[in-house]
Parts: sequence; C-alpha cells; structure tokens
Amino acid sequence: MKRLLENRIFNIFLANFVLALWGFAFVFIRVAVREIPPVSLAFLRFVIALVILAFIPSRPEVKPTKTQNVKIVLMGLMGVALYFIFENWGLVYTTATNASILVSLIPVLTLIGAAVFFGERTRAVNIVGIAISFVGGALIIWNGKVNFKLNPLGDILMLAASATWAVYTLLSRGVVEKLSPFYVSRRMFVVACIFLLPFFVHDLAAGRISHVSPLSIAAVFYLGIFCSALSYVLWNHTLKVLGMVLVSNMIYLQCVYAMLAASVTIHEPITPMLIGFTAILLAGVFLANKGVGASDGGGD
Repeated sequence: MKRLLENRIFNIFLANFVLALWGFAFVFIRVAVREIPPVSLAFLRFVIALVILAFIPSRPEVKPTKTQNVKIVLMGLMGVALYFIFENWGLVYTTATNASILVSLIPVLTLIGAAVFFGERTRAVNIVGIAISFVGGALIIWNGKVNFKLNPLGDILMLAASATWAVYTLLSRGVVEKLSPFYVSRRMFVVACIFLLPFFVHDLAAGRISHVSPLSIAAVFYLGIFCSALSYVLWNHTLKVLGMVLVSNMIYLQCVYAMLAASVTIHEPITPMLIGFTAILLAGVFLANKGVGASDGGGD
C-alpha cells in the first residue's frame, strides 16, 4: 500500500480525482448559496470536514517544528479561509467567466513564487506549456463566446483568491513532505473554522440562515465530505509526492471536469470545438510538466 501511495502515476490519478470532485462542486455551491450566505457555507463545509477528520487517528511521524506549525496556520488561513472568502464574494461582483479565467492564473503565480522564493528553474518548454494551458482553459470557459467584461471589485477579489491559493501551495513546501496529510489538513481546518466563525455568527444573528432545505443540507455535506475532507487530504498528499509545481500546473484540468459537470448536470453539449480546446489544454499541461518531478516541491 505504501508503494502505491508513493507511485507517481497513481498520484497523478489522485490529483485528477480531486480536480473532478472540485469540478462538480460548483453545482452544489449554486444550490446551497440560495439559502446559505457564501462565507457561512464555507464555514459549515469545513466544520463537517473537521468533524470527519477528527475521527481518523493520525499523528505526525515526527514532531512538527515551530516553523512547520506556523506554516500550517498560514496554510489554513490562505488556502482555506481567505481563499473561499475572496472566491465566494468575488462571484457576487463578477461573472463566472471572469472568475474562471482569473483562477486559472494560480499555476502562473505559483511558478513565479517558486522562482522568487525557492530559486526554482523553469525551462522554456514549461513556460510555453503553461501559456498553452491557459489559452486552452480560456477557450473552454468561453466556449466560443468571448465575453470578458471588467468588474473591478469582483475581479480583484478573484485575483486575490488565486494569490492566496498560490501562497498556500508555496507554504506547503517543507510541511507536506514531512507530516501526515491528515494531520496537516485537520490543523488547517481548525484555523479556517476559527477564522470563519465570526462571519457565521453574524449571519445567524442577522437571520440570514433561517430556512435551509434538505437539498441545501445535502449540498453542504457533499462539499464538506468530498470537496473538503477527502480532497484536501489527497491534494496535500499529491503535493508531497509530485511536487508543488507539477500539481499546481494540473489545476488547468479542472476546466475539463467543470465542462463535464455542466454536460452531466445541466446538459450543456460537448461540441467538437470543445473537444479541440480540450486537446489544446491537455497538450499544454503535458508541456508544462515535462521534466518536472517531485524534487520541485521538496526541501525544508
């Protein structure tokens, strides 16, 4: 089992599995936010995730250092609490198209951060691959109808969301390689829940969560169990095995899974044009990760 969990191909599969779960998440978010304010929805999903992980015994194989504990706190703040605050509020003020395009900047920001802070060297073929992936993802999102209108506040919030996720990825270096993904994820969720609690209490006091239907409750549990507890544990594990650069570049594939989710749930057709755009994106991801290994995410 240990050899399987450390296998590169298996971890690429795990990363794709997580991206598929996140690709379908938008369906459940759209259902839940009709009755639950966006930030309170984030709080509830991570409370559920925290409860689930609390029942899974997991201790770090080595005692976390002070630096690692500080990083975990910052990872919970950046990659959980602030990311979802910026993303959920950003979607209030900008279009889904703008949001999707701006979130696609995460691999670019991560690459820049890795170069600036860790001296990571990136070959020209990787840069070209990232550019091709971005174009392919944008074409899938636009689906032949280019409509990018500036919405300053919402767009800035979405850009901030992308930046916080990139910072979370960079902070993971020296943490996910040494500590259990269950331990790291659980600590992250504790930090996020503490930070998000005042927003939830405020929404309750304001009467914004007065009626929640069984469908919304089911959506919250899907987001908490599959898109939070399971996904963050697996994502942190793949960061350990594959490295932050490779895993970050794979985020572009979420466009493909979102397209499949739209086809399954709201019956949007997958046209030959979309298949062509997907081929462009996949070619870009391949080039972006050419020669990139786990060592790109290692270190202390």
